[in-house]
Parts: sequence; C-alpha cells; structure tokens
Amino acid sequence: MKKISLITSGLIALSALNISVSYADTIVNKSPFYFNLKSSSGTCPQQIAPGQSAQVSGYCGYLVCATNQYDANGGCQELVGDGSGKLTAGGYLSYVSVSTWAKQCTIGASWFPYQCELDATGNMNISYKTMTQVYSAGPNAGQPVTLPKVATYNSGVAFRGINVSGLEYDGTFLDALFQHPDLPDVRYFAAQGMNMVRLPMRWEYLLSDAHNAVESHDPKSGTINQMYLDAVYDTVQKYLSSGLNVDLDLHNYMRFCATGTSVGQGNEPTNAGTAGNQCQLVTADQLASIWNMVATKFAPLAKQYPKQLVFELMNEPFSIDNIPAQQLKVEDLFTAEVGAIKAIRNQGITNLILLSGDYWDPLHGWVTESPSAADLPNGSVFTAANLASAGVSDLSNIAIDMHQYFDSNWSGTHSVCQQFSSYAEFEQKLALTDAKGTDVFGNWLKTNSMKVFLGEFGAADNATCSQDMNYMLQYVNEHAYNPQNPVNGGFIGWTTWRANKHGYTGFGAFNFLQAEDDNVYGGNGTPQYTQGYGIAPGQGNNLMTEVLSKYLQPSASLSK
Repeated sequence: MKKISLITSGLIALSALNISVSYADTIVNKSPFYFNLKSSSGTCPQQIAPGQSAQVSGYCGYLVCATNQYDANGGCQELVGDGSGKLTAGGYLSYVSVSTWAKQCTIGASWFPYQCELDATGNMNISYKTMTQVYSAGPNAGQPVTLPKVATYNSGVAFRGINVSGLEYDGTFLDALFQHPDLPDVRYFAAQGMNMVRLPMRWEYLLSDAHNAVESHDPKSGTINQMYLDAVYDTVQKYLSSGLNVDLDLHNYMRFCATGTSVGQGNEPTNAGTAGNQCQLVTADQLASIWNMVATKFAPLAKQYPKQLVFELMNEPFSIDNIPAQQLKVEDLFTAEVGAIKAIRNQGITNLILLSGDYWDPLHGWVTESPSAADLPNGSVFTAANLASAGVSDLSNIAIDMHQYFDSNWSGTHSVCQQFSSYAEFEQKLALTDAKGTDVFGNWLKTNSMKVFLGEFGAADNATCSQDMNYMLQYVNEHAYNPQNPVNGGFIGWTTWRANKHGYTGFGAFNFLQAEDDNVYGGNGTPQYTQGYGIAPGQGNNLMTEVLSKYLQPSASLSK
C-alpha cells in the first residue's frame, strides 16, 4: 500500500470537487468534472468521468475539464455557442498529477490557496484556504509578495488605477477562475503610484443552476456558486488589506447570458445580438436581487473598509435598437439602478456606489447625445433631482461611472486614435464643450453637484493616442472633485483599461503596461509564468512611462 500524491496547479477552490484518493492506488472522481490524460509514465486511464474510480500506477497527469470533450493538442473543448455544434478550446479547470511513488500528500505550487490532507481512512481531501501568496522563483523566492505603500495625493483625483480583467472572462466560470487575480498581479501598478483596482466580475458565475455547478441559466437562481464567490471575495480582501481601493464591477452590460458547457464560449454580453446567443436584458428586480446577494456577502468587508470598497452596479449597459427584445431605455436603466442602490443600502452599507449610463456608458456626448429620437441623453435622466425623487437624496456616496476611448467609433477596439489639432478641439469633439466653448459637461457637473468616475479609458501605444490620453487626464484634473467645494461636483478618479493574463493585444495592448518584474513573474518571459500564473509580464510602454506617470507618484519602496 502506497500513499498517492495529487499535485495541482489549478486556480480554484478544489474543496467543491471533493476529490478522494485512497492508499490502494485508486483515484475516485467525486467531482462534476472530467479527468483527461495529458501525460504519463505509468498505467493511467485515458479519462475518469464523474463518479468513476480508476486504478493508477506510476505518474499520471490529467487536465480537469468541464466537459468530456478533450483533444490532446487543443486541450479541454467546449461548444462554440453559435448553434453550429462546433467545439473550441476552453473550460480548462486545472492540471492534476497523480504519483503512486510519493509518500506524502503535497500541493505542487505553494502559493496557491489550497491545502491537502490525508484523513484517518486514507482518503485525500483538498480544501480551500486563505493564505498570503508566495512566489516560488526569482531573487526573493519563498517570500510573501507584498505591495509597496502607495503615496497619497494632496491634489487631483483621489483614485488612480487599473482594470484587472479575468474574473469576467467568457466561457464557463472555470475559465475565469483559472486566471484568478492575486497580489502579484497588481504589484507593478501599486509601485507606480496606482491606488485602485477595478475588478470586473460576472453575474452568471455568481449563480449556478441547482443541478449543475457549471451551468447558469437563471439570473435569479437561488443557488450561489460559492467557489466563484469565495474567489472574488479572497481577491478583494487581499487588495483592501494591502491598502488598495477596489471597485467591484458587475461586468454584464445590463444582460444575463446563459453560460456552461451546453452553451460554450462566445455567449457573451457584447455579442448579445448574434444568432444562437442566449442573452436577455435584465429587469429591475433581477438587478436588485443579484446586488442583494453580493451585498450580503461583502457587507463585513464594506463596513471594515467604508472608504476603500466601491460597488459598481453595471458595466456599459447598451441597447440594440433593431432587436426589440434587446432595446434598453435610459429611464428603465435608471429605475433599475436605483433599486440596486436600495438593495445595497438595506445591508447597512454606506460605501460609494457607481451608476452607469446607457449606450455603453460614454463620457462623450453624455449631456447632449442619444442614439435614437425615442430616447433621452444620459445626462437628462441621471440627475440629482431625479435621484432625489426616486428616494436617493444623499449623493455623498453616489457617483456616475463613465468610459472613454479615442478611436474612430469611441470603442477602444482599434489601434488608430482620432487626431485632434488642439485641446479645445478634443473637448468639442467629445461634446464636453459646444462650438462657442461653453463648458457643457462641467456645467452639468455643477448643476447636479455630481461626482464622476472614469472607469475605463485607453488607447494604443503611439504618439496620437498618447496625446489623446494626455488630453483626457488633463480634462479630468481640471474638473477634479474638490471636497472643500462639493457643490461643483467633478471627477473622483480613473482606472485605465486593462491588465490581464492573456496575450491578446486588443484595446491598445494594455496588457503590456507593466514592465517585466523578476520578483513577480520569473523574468525573461519564462513560459510557465506567462501562461497561467497571473498577468503576463510586459515590456512596459510609453503610455505608462510618458502619459500615466505624469499623474502618478511612484513608490520609493519598489525594489527589483
């Protein structure tokens, strides 16, 4: 009889899998997932399905997948989601190694938040635990990763930071949890003087169907996906306790899109108008319901960090006007968000809450523009008077989240930015001023004494885009909120888009804002640290060093 070692490099709470291994070289899969053989130097079954047990010997390395579809070259497979029945890579949960030669139960990567124990009967149990993330390579191997102290500004906006994308990643919640952000993922940004993380999360992953943890089809499901919720909570808690501010962002575009192995990749809110996509506009009671659930979970942290933790009700709501079922009115969005505010406040939470406007939540044209004659500009609906009439009279901890990109259609999906001949032209093209130079947006701020947060803005790394970014931050600082004169309203901060682990270079290659950091990423582009262990190291670029740096105060405690 030998003890079996099960080594995992997955990024999720495996307690929910309930994996059991006995002394008799038998692995029992009590999870809802499939073990698919990736590599071996012994006797190993090709696949171990849920509920099955198998005899193993030697070394067996498995990819744990959400479906029984597996390709040796492409890895875990799941449906594309366009109704074609085609498969694509996705649904990757973790890598599990079973070795019958080992005499002890160990976890392969010491900084992952899991523990492994053998019980009295010889079964192996893996459970989730909160721990300081420890890096296992580089000059400070084995030392906890800590964040440098972030300097506090005496002037300008209070919040300056980065979107850390990943937990909202489309696919199944397993895809998102595979890139669970942690402290090393923000170390570089904190060192540059950033003090805020906007952390997108996804509604469909917070809930699951009662019969299947991977499926999510009901926006008011009573089944909480504890694995995903705990992962989000763990990240938020670590950031807050390290001194960062956190904007917890429900990144759903005012839609709930069914997810899971039966739907597959691509069923994502930004594709809500495509054939085969199972997305629905959410209702006011649904939005209040999900925020009641989130607020219940986060109330202790909110009360512990009343100035640091921020709740953003909905990322970039939008309407598809030629599809009746996908039409969204500004007034209906406003009503739904007011209901969500009340759901959060009912938990005794006084923290800052961010509202979002319709039409992808733009800063440009906020006061003057609406895409159809049947609707109103955001600025005509999101007013202090309307909030007071709806029962939200205290605006001290209310702000509007707005986004701004600089390419031809303001989407942030192109590397070529609009070229403005002057700062004045920049203001006019964004409808911040009119043809006479009247400060249209600034007057709206003053009329409503409204706070504004620039939650997303970004561009490619070139001279024209850099100029646009500079103009944007110049405008933000000129219209910064002054606590000594709150009646004027103004910007309270910004978070630029984005950082995450993918090599995808869209949105202006913002994944590469951070410079290579040996203490966090292993250095020199080491493959195992660029593929799966957090945000890929980048070379750094001019947007950080020549634009954003003007509005930041780097920490003197940064060491390489």
